Amino acid sequence: MASVPPLFPLSLLLCSLSSFFFLVPPFLLSFSSSTGRGSKVQATIIEDDIEKLEDTLQFYNTYLISNAVVKYVLPKYRLNNFEWQWTINANTLIQTVDESLSHDYLLNLDFVPFEQFEQHSGGQTTIDILAAVARVQPPKVLSKPGNPKAQEIILINQELKPTILTFWDDFITSEGQLLQNMSPYPVLIGIRVRVNTYNGHSLSSRPGSCFVIDPDTMAAHTLKAWCTENKETIEQLCDEFLAKPIVRIVPNPDDKDIICITDVPKTPEMVEKQMYWIQGKISIVSLNQNFWHMACPNCRKSIIARDEVIFDCFNCNRKKVMAKPSAKFEVLLTDASGSMTATMFESYAEEYFLVDGKKLMKFAAEKDQNVIAVFPKLALENEYRIQLKPREYPSRGVKLLAYNIGGIKPAVTEDKANEDPLTETGKYSPAASEVTFESPELQLSEHAKTSTNQLLRLHLDFSDSSQQKTRPESCPTSAEETGWLTLRSGIFAGAVALTGIGVLVYLKRSNL
Repeated sequence: MASVPPLFPLSLLLCSLSSFFFLVPPFLLSFSSSTGRGSKVQATIIEDDIEKLEDTLQFYNTYLISNAVVKYVLPKYRLNNFEWQWTINANTLIQTVDESLSHDYLLNLDFVPFEQFEQHSGGQTTIDILAAVARVQPPKVLSKPGNPKAQEIILINQELKPTILTFWDDFITSEGQLLQNMSPYPVLIGIRVRVNTYNGHSLSSRPGSCFVIDPDTMAAHTLKAWCTENKETIEQLCDEFLAKPIVRIVPNPDDKDIICITDVPKTPEMVEKQMYWIQGKISIVSLNQNFWHMACPNCRKSIIARDEVIFDCFNCNRKKVMAKPSAKFEVLLTDASGSMTATMFESYAEEYFLVDGKKLMKFAAEKDQNVIAVFPKLALENEYRIQLKPREYPSRGVKLLAYNIGGIKPAVTEDKANEDPLTETGKYSPAASEVTFESPELQLSEHAKTSTNQLLRLHLDFSDSSQQKTRPESCPTSAEETGWLTLRSGIFAGAVALTGIGVLVYLKRSNL
């Protein structure tokens, strides 16, 4: 620890404040500042000193700062990889300097274009952006552990690609509330925001983010003037964007992200991630379930309504949407270590099991019709990489854990690492994953559920080994799978022995 001496070079102490942000734990306020030479430092104000100095430091002002304490910064609290920071307290001398530095110079940030968001998605990477605020949606409470609040802001720029920025926590009551009360198309600078794969490539605030509203820069003035001139185009783009269903882009997982089913958390207390990846097979074995639900076509949340009724969805805040039956059912996931259940929704049900909510609702409503008859197949022969999203639900006062399927990717083989294993061309073929039943007497009727379940499990365990994909090396083979394979080998060996005995008896009788 060291104090900055009063005779510290003046050029390093001419500090122009450019951004604030809040960190957890509370009472920790940090900012980046640009010095007179164009470099940056990280500074921190802690606890009671925040209130004492809250009116002292203002955006775009230039200050002469001396007697600040220099400290090493832990990696998790670093901004832009600064290893050292200034700690400013009530004993720090802060003097305002009348400098004519332009805001463009002070905010010398490398803004990322919308079309390059994909390059920065995933992980802990953050970017800086400049955009105009086209729409401010009302805050909403999410049905996730802790019931967090979120607020969606629709951003636009000259690229004409509306993009969602999601505010979380304190950003809703500060920046979100401020934007709601401003004139149309305020310009927003976002610093250290994260790129997500929700609804295309969207943006999200994080604890270390900071936002500057209507900055006094040439780029901001130009963007605001462009918005005013193209108001009708922007409004039309936003209406079309909000009318489209939410699209989730699922990136391909790394091999190191694949875990065994036995390693998937089984209680809410064990969950440490927002998603998990496994590699295995998918089948439907539970026939006594509802295979569809009435849902909002945008957020796909369940609603109580009749088909094609127009309503306002309070989950996603979309107005005048039409209720739509959507596929939703439980599937069995199996790998070498074991099995588990997960919930599959409309898009994947239609792609992999060739069914949709309309068909399922129609068959379920007709008498003497078994909804399972709609399915062309009940098991997929190939292995897939499956993204699992944990969700909590209450049951008799206890919180339990279940999983939704958030993404499905082809399993990667050693010889076809970049090819879809379903077909040689890489395109989906319904026949490639069809499961046939050799016995015509085995039907999917209500009274044959037990036989069907056993048959499906046999198909899972006895699939052709040539079709099996690579598995995580750490996944042990389950006792059940080993037992079935041993039984199968025993039956085959017994059949060969009996055939040999029959041939010998036949030859002996022929000699007689």
